[in-house]
Amino acid sequence: MGDEQPKYKWPWFAAAAVLLAIVLAVAWVAVAAKNVEQQRDFVPLPDSAPAR
Repeated sequence: MGDEQPKYKWPWFAAAAVLLAIVLAVAWVAVAAKNVEQQRDFVPLPDSAPAR
């Protein structure tokens, strides 16, 4: 009867924080990779290039 374990709530908050951090990191890396890809594909023509 007195052997009941207390139910802590802080591990759930810690797990949620870790999961949120992982999701945000994945989203951040995806956006950064898209920006790098767009910058890599962008090739500006020099001013002296003939008009097409």
